[in-house]
Order: sequence, then structure tokens, then C-alpha cells
Amino acid sequence: MNTADIVREQMKPMLERARAEGLWFHCFYQDMWFSPDQLEAEQENGNYLWGSLNWTLKDPKARLSQMDLEIKNMQTKRKEFENSI
Repeated sequence: MNTADIVREQMKPMLERARAEGLWFHCFYQDMWFSPDQLEAEQENGNYLWGSLNWTLKDPKARLSQMDLEIKNMQTKRKEFENSI
């Protein structure tokens, strides 16, 4: 069994839980989000073959909230810049 196979085998319980509970994979180091299907496909292609310690399972709605906050902050910055010209 090669390293990729070992990682994929290690990730199976997390993939099962993610699918059962509607959770997504989040990598804190890179702030990347993947659905279980997306991560599994990436790993099949040799990408993101990181052990389970590198992933947390999160509600994807948390990412939407994060994006909404980023949008709000950018709109504020834009308005401040527009007001300065």
C-alpha cells in the first residue's frame, strides 16, 4: 500500500461522517473548504493527500457566514475609498 492509499484509507471514517451529517472538510492552514465528494475526487487525482489531523469537519454554512463578513468588510473599504476621492 502506497502513501496515497494509506491516507485515503485513514480518511474513510471522516468522509462517512461528513456525508452522514452534511459537513464539509476545512483545512485551517490553507483556509480551504471541500465537500466530501470534492475532497475525495481531489485525493483520487493525487491532490490534498493530507492525513485526518489536517482537516476539521464543519458546517458549510459557516463558510457562507465567513464570506458574507468578507463581502461586508470589502464594501466598507470600498465606500471609504470612494469617499476619499
